[in-house]
Amino acid sequence: MPATAVSPIDSAGQSRAPACYVRSINPHQWNGRTAVLVHGAWHSGAHYLETFDSRPGWAYDFAAAGYRVLLPDWPGTGRSPAVRPPDLITAEYICRGLAAVIESVTGPVDLVVHSMSGPYGLRLLETHGRKIENLVAVAPGLPAEMTEPPESWQDLGDSIRTVRAEGEYTFPKRGWTTGSRSFIVDHCIGASGRMPTVDLAVYEASLCPLWGGLSAELLQAALSSTPSRARYSGRVLVLIGTHDTGHPRADGDRLVAWLRQHGARADFSYLGDRGIDGNGHMVMLEDNSSEIAELILGWLSQK
Repeated sequence: MPATAVSPIDSAGQSRAPACYVRSINPHQWNGRTAVLVHGAWHSGAHYLETFDSRPGWAYDFAAAGYRVLLPDWPGTGRSPAVRPPDLITAEYICRGLAAVIESVTGPVDLVVHSMSGPYGLRLLETHGRKIENLVAVAPGLPAEMTEPPESWQDLGDSIRTVRAEGEYTFPKRGWTTGSRSFIVDHCIGASGRMPTVDLAVYEASLCPLWGGLSAELLQAALSSTPSRARYSGRVLVLIGTHDTGHPRADGDRLVAWLRQHGARADFSYLGDRGIDGNGHMVMLEDNSSEIAELILGWLSQK
């Protein structure tokens, strides 16, 4: 397999663009396309390189199909440079950093986003649709206007406590939160029947702190629920596993309908409809990860 090159990428000549640390993998024979694979909360681009049972990750599945692969870490996350002050880190700030990565690419981009990056992918499709030909949203977070507010929430001064059906979550307004072992067990693994045996200490050590302001921003967006006027012209694939309790099939159906209303050519791949059962939230780390990558690559090859 091609060697992995590592570099920080910023927007050329634009010092204000948030910098992303980007891992790059080149194929043996390039198909002229670039895949940008974006991680979700508490993770990094490294989680696309290798599964926890030492199989090649999605980055290498895409490279084997001829893609040049870029794996950015969000600005201020993972190996990306620190952001000072960290209050600058918002969804829009992260999107600006990811946009700089996309703008650095010559030729078309196929963008893959996961979980909390779902709305970031939609924002980038809105602002950079001329570069992004296809968007794949894996177990994506929903647009703000579709996000249900918590059952209750409480301002504790320095932090906010929210209560949802799946449990209680308290996060700082200003400060970093760390993905806990309970987050791994309840959310990343959850009800999955496909996650290989994982050393929880190793998984926990691989996670990255999350700026609490991002969670506060999500709460505010859910409470305001301002209708979006976004328009999309590209193709979008929404992909959800059968055992991802935080992302039920109904959410996928609703999101695809919403995307079509906003102009996108959207498809929904609920893995159970394809006879693929047992996948949870972290499909790129599960035992059939290459099968899911092939499904995505097949959709991308369609015209």
